[in-house]
Amino acid sequence: MAAADGSLDTRLAKNEQLLRKIFTNSSDVVFRKIPLNRQSALLMIYVDGLVDTKTINESLLRPLLSVNGPRDKGRTGEIRQALAQQLVAIADTETTTALRDVIRRILQGNTSIMVEGWHEALIVRAQGAEKRSVDKPDNETSLRGPRDCFTETLRTNTSLLRRRMKNPNLKMELFVVGERTRTDVVIAYLGDLVVHSALIEVRRRLGDIPFKDLVDSGYIEEYIQDSHWSPWPQVQNTERPDVATSSILEGKVVIIVDGSPFALIVPMTFWAGLQAADDHYERFEYAVFNRSLRYGLAVCRVTSCVCRIDYV
Repeated sequence: MAAADGSLDTRLAKNEQLLRKIFTNSSDVVFRKIPLNRQSALLMIYVDGLVDTKTINESLLRPLLSVNGPRDKGRTGEIRQALAQQLVAIADTETTTALRDVIRRILQGNTSIMVEGWHEALIVRAQGAEKRSVDKPDNETSLRGPRDCFTETLRTNTSLLRRRMKNPNLKMELFVVGERTRTDVVIAYLGDLVVHSALIEVRRRLGDIPFKDLVDSGYIEEYIQDSHWSPWPQVQNTERPDVATSSILEGKVVIIVDGSPFALIVPMTFWAGLQAADDHYERFEYAVFNRSLRYGLAVCRVTSCVCRIDYV
């Protein structure tokens, strides 16, 4: 990937040759070259399955092919201006000159558009990958409360938190973990409530992760825990957005990994493992009674195990 560290060239053929070399044997990466006039052509690159092909064909290709400006004008600046005006009206766009950024954006499900004579690429956001819809939680069921759960899509999960906390202090920092997988990881917290020492430690540990591959939140859970020999869980995981929201409101940090339907919550205490989702929705007296009952049974269980060990 050393060749990917440079910048785009003004020659479209050179950019295409380099990108085709990088995406060798990648049958899902689509290269579509469209002539604009005798002197200029347009190259569109995207990953089939990660973009909305209907949006590509109807909202991008059709307007670009029907617009008269680029075809009638031969100057690169005029072509660029006409295309930019057309694209801004139909899609969310940005520009970049770095080849590495172009590759990363394409693999994230965006569409890259390059034109002969340009030294930059237009990145059009037209994602449309298949994803699982928000469903009921399978593991953390409750009698009361919401019936939604996290999915494998990062932005779906962050939106579930935003819906519950319409607060500008809700921060969602993005990290990229894994040299090979380049997995997006978000840490969510309330800026005015978070325990800053815990936030700083989470940032440090995420930055120090040596993984080349990251496919699930369990990888991060194993790495950021304090001790690998502790019999008690040190990182809480949940599939419920309401549990994650309640933890954020307690000043904790929630870690969301793209591709994983489970969020991580840190720091975790022993008592947090004895709480249930229903505790937030039952009457105060009933919730306190149930929680006290769990605490008492947990203490009895631990002490009985200790007594048996001593007896043996």
